[in-house]
Amino acid sequence: MDQVVEFAQNLSQSSSSDIMEKDLKLGIVVSEGINPDQYKLEGLDQTLKAGVEAEFLLSPMVGGYSTQTDLKEQVEVTVEPTEDVTEVVVCDGQSGKLLLKFTPKVPVSYNIEAKISGDKLPTSPFTVVAIPREIVVIGELDSKLLNGEELQRLFRIAINTMEEMAITDISRHCIFLFDKAGTLVRKTGGHGEIAGKFYHPHGMAFVSDNDILVADSSNHRIQKIDVYTGKCVQTFGKYGRAKGEFAQKSDVYFDQERRTACNRGI
Repeated sequence: MDQVVEFAQNLSQSSSSDIMEKDLKLGIVVSEGINPDQYKLEGLDQTLKAGVEAEFLLSPMVGGYSTQTDLKEQVEVTVEPTEDVTEVVVCDGQSGKLLLKFTPKVPVSYNIEAKISGDKLPTSPFTVVAIPREIVVIGELDSKLLNGEELQRLFRIAINTMEEMAITDISRHCIFLFDKAGTLVRKTGGHGEIAGKFYHPHGMAFVSDNDILVADSSNHRIQKIDVYTGKCVQTFGKYGRAKGEFAQKSDVYFDQERRTACNRGI
């Protein structure tokens, strides 16, 4: 017990002398800032693409793991020209690392500067180049269908989780369903006013892998179609300007709460 008392007295005296020597006050905690020289940005050698989100990884030089809980709040990233990029987002990655994300809007050179606690990283600033985004053709649909039919005036493509493609053909008043290899699975519809027929079908949205909502434009209605059987599951709407009525709607889609919406005449 005497040893415990002696240790406490020594600790108290040592702490008091330190406080007086450094002119500190009780209740104040002094912490050192993060040294930016201990961190690096990964991904500096990548070529960006206009319109595609870019990612850079901020990680410690040694160990690859950061225990600094407030690191994200002390990171500052600027990308110039600022008007040609989206807002830079700093978010948590794996093992204490951070992800720096932004999307270049146009194919130009971008100057990027990263700071921690107001000080630049060793590799900052640096320049990356964004190239135009290219469309790569990996396959095509067979435009010549059964019985000599051909695709004519295509309007919208909808894809389900099985990578099957439904395509509306305005001129043929029908929907073509293709598998992911581009092979025709089924043709649904035809010109008419009864359920299951279409008059200028436009936009579509899959409800499930089986069912699809179709904006049956000139019939002023929405039809729910089973793309495998070709049967109409449900139809709603009629011509008019009142609630629940339509006037040549051209598209149908779901909002974030999975509610059905149209972009014209709803």
